[in-house]
Amino acid sequence: MHCARQVPLRDIAAGYLRIGSTSFGMAMMPQIRTLVTKPGWLTQEEFRDGTALVQVYPGPFIVDLAAYTGYRLRGVRGALVAASCLILPAFVSMVVLSAVYFELGTVPSVQRFLVGLEALLIGILLQLTLDLGARHVRSQSAAVLAVLGFAALLFNVNPALVVVGALGAGIVLYYARRSSETDDEPPTAPAVQTRRGRWLPIGIAGSMVMVAAIMAWLWEAPLGAMTLGLLKIGSIAFGGVATIAPMLQSEVTQLHQWLTPREFIDGLALGQATPGPPVVTAAFTGYKLGGVVGAALATCAIFAPSVVMTMLFTELLERFRGRHVLEPLLASIMAAFVGLLAGMTLQLGMAALRGPAELTLAAAAFAAAQVFRLDAIWVFGGGLGLWALVVVAGG
Repeated sequence: MHCARQVPLRDIAAGYLRIGSTSFGMAMMPQIRTLVTKPGWLTQEEFRDGTALVQVYPGPFIVDLAAYTGYRLRGVRGALVAASCLILPAFVSMVVLSAVYFELGTVPSVQRFLVGLEALLIGILLQLTLDLGARHVRSQSAAVLAVLGFAALLFNVNPALVVVGALGAGIVLYYARRSSETDDEPPTAPAVQTRRGRWLPIGIAGSMVMVAAIMAWLWEAPLGAMTLGLLKIGSIAFGGVATIAPMLQSEVTQLHQWLTPREFIDGLALGQATPGPPVVTAAFTGYKLGGVVGAALATCAIFAPSVVMTMLFTELLERFRGRHVLEPLLASIMAAFVGLLAGMTLQLGMAALRGPAELTLAAAAFAAAQVFRLDAIWVFGGGLGLWALVVVAGG
């Protein structure tokens, strides 16, 4: 299962630093494929295995895919180098933007700029909601779960409870489907032949995450609560920023009030408009609470759980081949996330869209993403240019 190729860690680091510095969101996926398959580091089949694997457990898809490739190439060190180097440019950008935001965010000209940025974000989020719904809400049961997720967010129900409820519904659906099928179960995959030496560093990495959670729980300060909350989100939220953002919003604006709704919208927009994985927007909250140290804690907390899970599940990859138990579970969870995202988009839209100019800009962003399928960077770049003209024309 494991590659015998000893790709230098510096080559892995350089490749992922380049991707993290120049690519946005899901546009990073084809660049990761080129990085690892073109020089023969991984085969196309190994890469396809990874793209399928990182969807069956929680965590941001792109970062976990980077960790998977690094792990296949150089074990735990490779996974940590790949994930860290992909995240680092976005982290640095977010720290700089957060410093500027909290220093100059009350300046009138900056506020007008942020109003346009917020409107563009709402258009992008609406498109993401429809796109996610089209892929994951295809049955009556999925629609019910989406509606329940939507209502739960509006009534301030903890999104973690929504995920647990969706998981329970998925288990019920799995056994209902299994009882109605007459075909035999697919043959069990052969036991995985793994190198025992890999389990110790995986265990150490997992133990470090657990120790961090315990220390955060004992740390009676906002940074401790933030670290624990983000570790929780990183452990149970699937997909990417579209599915993680509703849980992040609930944690930082409703449960703890670390950010105002407007600050959360702005932080989310800044994360979308900068290269790298958008989930690094968690650093925005950390920066407000504790400067650069807080931003680093937030970033580690949101990403660390799934990076460790990537190492574990990569070792166990063969055990999941041909098995269908995860399909209804994932389908149920993703349907609930569609409802959570729709609820968050509605709440943020009500806070951000305060006039016809903002509504028009949000509609234009939605059309650009939905109809013309433009990447977020082009939507934000063109939209902010248009907004600057509106602001200048309006005086």
